[in-house]
Amino acid sequence: MTSEQEKSLTVEGRWDIPYRHTAGLAASRFFRELKERLLPKHRFITDSDTEVILHLYEEKGPECVTELDGMFAFAIFNGEIHPSS
Repeated sequence: MTSEQEKSLTVEGRWDIPYRHTAGLAASRFFRELKERLLPKHRFITDSDTEVILHLYEEKGPECVTELDGMFAFAIFNGEIHPSS
C-alpha cells in the first residue's frame, strides 16, 4: 500500500470513515495507549490511527473528541437507516 492510498473503514456495517493511510501516525504513543484501552471491547483490523478514532466513536459517540489529544478533522458516516416519523 502506498502512503497515500485512500481507503474506508467500516465497523459492523454501521460506521464508516474514509482515510488516507499515512505512515507514522499510528505509531504515536497516544494512539497506542488509546488502542490498548479499546482492545478488550473492539476488534482491530489495521494499525491505523483512523481505526482507533472509529472504534472510539463507536463507544462514545460524538463525545469521543474529548478523548483525542491534538487537532483532528474527520467525518464518520452512519450507515444505519432510521425510519421516518
